[in-house]
Amino acid sequence: MLLGVAATANADDIGAFADETVHTIETVASEKPNAPTGTWFTVDGEPIEDFDPADGWDDPDTDYTDSAIHTVDGGSVEIHDVPEGWTVDCDMRVNGLTGEWSAFYILRNGTETYRWYFDGADDIIHTVDELRGFTLTLNGEAVDCDPTKDVEVHRVNPSDLVGYEGQPQNWSVSQGEFTENGVSGYQYVIRPENAKTPTVTYRFFYDAPDPVDELAGVTATLDDGSPVTGFDPLNEEDIFTIPPGHTVTLGNLPDGWTQSSIGNDKRTAITLNRNGGGSITYLFDISDDYQWTYVVTQLANVTAELADGTPVEGFGYRGGEWTLPQDATGVVLKNVPEGWNVSLVNEPPLSMDKSWLYT
Repeated sequence: MLLGVAATANADDIGAFADETVHTIETVASEKPNAPTGTWFTVDGEPIEDFDPADGWDDPDTDYTDSAIHTVDGGSVEIHDVPEGWTVDCDMRVNGLTGEWSAFYILRNGTETYRWYFDGADDIIHTVDELRGFTLTLNGEAVDCDPTKDVEVHRVNPSDLVGYEGQPQNWSVSQGEFTENGVSGYQYVIRPENAKTPTVTYRFFYDAPDPVDELAGVTATLDDGSPVTGFDPLNEEDIFTIPPGHTVTLGNLPDGWTQSSIGNDKRTAITLNRNGGGSITYLFDISDDYQWTYVVTQLANVTAELADGTPVEGFGYRGGEWTLPQDATGVVLKNVPEGWNVSLVNEPPLSMDKSWLYT
């Protein structure tokens, strides 16, 4: 905006100043940015006719706070049609410029700020526009939502950290657990301190898949390669058993899971922990009555040797046929795991192959 200031002489003195130059001084004010166009106010439901949203701009190039002042004859002030991208703050206070009790509003869009005083107002009718700067958080991260409306956040675990930031002035937040259709959760309810409405509810539902479900493929294996009889990775209620003198290890863990174990001569406990939360503990009692489960992989360490200790060439634990030297007098199987027996199927003349069967 251009402000023109001109210096002129009186008519009687024009001659005396005829040879002097008359200067025009022009000053340029900071360019006013886009205002919160469309915003308007009412007092007890009646529009404030002379309100202009372009007034009240706080010029960043000045060393004082700019604001616009309107005078009203009592009543409650309410804001309407705030454009997207603008936040609203308001409260009742004394106008420091006039000394009047006033309804005070601030609108911001991240770069510009507008301020208005409504001197003489009795109160403010709060609106959900004041919640635009309210933020829900989940494990320290902002939840992507519209805080001016009721919000439901799903797939939350009870161990997750929920919260909020940016509570507006003169609004109160109540919080607590809830249950809806058999699903529990945690909620925040926010409303103005001086009114029952508007009320906005934010709910976090504890309906995330149980992290234990990821463990469906986990295996429990003894140190001889046999599976632990009756082990169920989704069951942390039962106590499983293992034979004396053996250790147990869990395998096929999903990404992000680690295991740790502690134990004594009576029981072993293995705990699986998931990065980011979630754990399960399995208990294994040591029992003389353990019922073995047999799988061929238990034979992985079995070796075959001739009577003189020479390994049988090409021997494999999964079975097969091997040719022995003409002078062989027998075959010895070593490292046969507990619970397995070796029986000789037949013993033809030593000049022929020998066949062996694991049972």
